[in-house]
Amino acid sequence: MSDIICREKHLPAASELLSRSEFLELTGLAESLLQELEQLDWLSLVRTRESVLFSGRDVYRTRKLARLCEDFELPALGGSIVVDLLERIDELEREVARLRHFS
Repeated sequence: MSDIICREKHLPAASELLSRSEFLELTGLAESLLQELEQLDWLSLVRTRESVLFSGRDVYRTRKLARLCEDFELPALGGSIVVDLLERIDELEREVARLRHFS
């Protein structure tokens, strides 16, 4: 067992960064919608010399955006605003719950 632990220490750390193809596969987005989100600067991109990498944290919110856009026939800009507002509401609800805990 100690050999396994020693070998694991030498492995590279798992990355939260995804290639374009991985991100498209995980989100189910069309290439055109992904390009639109990139133009809106809505995603947490990491640009390298060779490529653009996508944050694993953006997968969930991008899937939410895609569902909203499809269900309500929203453009990407409208969907991004809705997702941002929903995230803000969640954040405020957590803050209210935290404050109630202290009183």
